[in-house]
Amino acid sequence: MTPNVPAQPHGQVFVTSLRNVRWPPKFRPSFTEMCNGSVNPSESLKIYTTIIEAVGGDDRVKANLFPMALQGQARGTLMDLPPASVYSWEDSCS
Repeated sequence: MTPNVPAQPHGQVFVTSLRNVRWPPKFRPSFTEMCNGSVNPSESLKIYTTIIEAVGGDDRVKANLFPMALQGQARGTLMDLPPASVYSWEDSCS
């Protein structure tokens, strides 16, 4: 059962509590070849998770930064989800 949440502007697929994130200090990620279709999606997720965890990021950091790591159809698919439909990092990956 999905809790009732107020509508949010298009593109805000993450619920408010998930968007409330404290970014690690000096966090400047770069995802040049990852998540662009040139790497196996499963491998991309492992690399992405390792990068975020290595700098001290938690699941909220992973979820909030994930759309910026994606490219093309993968990013479009995620961002076209209904507003406030992503409740966790695991939701982002499925």
